[in-house]
Amino acid sequence: MTTIKKYKYPLGLAFIFVILSTMVQYGFFDLLDSRVDNWVRGTARPALSSFFTLITHLGSGYFISFVTLLILWYIYRLKINDRLPYLLLCSSLGCFILNYLLKIIIQRPRPPLPHLVAARGFSFPSGHAMVSMCFYAMVAFILSKTLQERLYIRLSMYLLAALIAASRVILHVHYLSDVIAGLFAGLGFFLYIASFDKTSVS
Repeated sequence: MTTIKKYKYPLGLAFIFVILSTMVQYGFFDLLDSRVDNWVRGTARPALSSFFTLITHLGSGYFISFVTLLILWYIYRLKINDRLPYLLLCSSLGCFILNYLLKIIIQRPRPPLPHLVAARGFSFPSGHAMVSMCFYAMVAFILSKTLQERLYIRLSMYLLAALIAASRVILHVHYLSDVIAGLFAGLGFFLYIASFDKTSVS
């Protein structure tokens, strides 16, 4: 019972993800996803596409790897605690592996061409949305241990993850349900990883 209480939020988000993935597999979101995709394509503007192309790169493996190295240096320099480097790596590499496995299991095709950026593999859940939410939430979690403006740090990191998720729909490489499910899965995985930290952040 204590274990269930400890992990109630990750378990709750995991349950939501399972519901969403089941609904996707049975076609419950097909009409909504198609309408949103058609609307986005019909209202596309070059300036908006260019902006979100830049945003989407902030959720790429290369950029997240770069930020990971910076945060690892930050942790080492301030000697915050011994577990944080492992939690940070789990939030990036671990979440990427989990996302890859989920895509292989569900095997949802991507939206039709043309795509405004290169995209490979299956569509559900969005890797950019899932990994960005998990990783940037962990970055906020770590920075909140040493910096004063905790609320602003968290809000900015969550906003960044949401923008990255939105960019995947605007650039025609994901459906709306892909990114929503990715955000839920990423947040749930973050909360699970963060529960292994020795200290808490108020």
